[in-house]
Amino acid sequence: MDPSTEKYFHKCARGKWSDVLTVDPGLGGTGLAFWTSLSRIPEKPLPPSNTTAITVPPRAAWLDRVWAIAKEFQCMLDSWLPEIVIIEFQALWTGSEKSMASASRGDLFKLTILTGVLADVAYTDGAEVVLVKPGEWKGQLSKKSAGRRIKRAFGKRWPDHIEDAVGIGLAVQGRL
Repeated sequence: MDPSTEKYFHKCARGKWSDVLTVDPGLGGTGLAFWTSLSRIPEKPLPPSNTTAITVPPRAAWLDRVWAIAKEFQCMLDSWLPEIVIIEFQALWTGSEKSMASASRGDLFKLTILTGVLADVAYTDGAEVVLVKPGEWKGQLSKKSAGRRIKRAFGKRWPDHIEDAVGIGLAVQGRL
């Protein structure tokens, strides 16, 4: 785990965080989960206070989608006022054909640009920004397995990108 990410996960382990936004960026849909409180202390994990997905027309040029997502993201920051924004950062899985194909098409790099823009918007807005790689929040769990654990914790499922954002918050609470 990256030392800066580890610092924040340990901070939560010692108590509580307030006003945390977890983000699963994607040009096809960016999932957001806002938590008024995250803690490892209670027996039962705390659910997000609000969730949403930012979607833009898929036929728009990819950079136009980045700007549209960033504009909507700024609106969500203005509404929820998070102190900490945890954004899933990209990882290249060299053993995965899907990951390598994504990189060779340039999709991974476009997603990295989106993540950087969202991090900049949050940082400029005054939030602390934490980047967390998929392996740091869900380990080796498949998307399907992580979804089952999220459902077990909260008794419900969320749409695709939102569910990953919820999963990040669940992982911060040490409950994934």
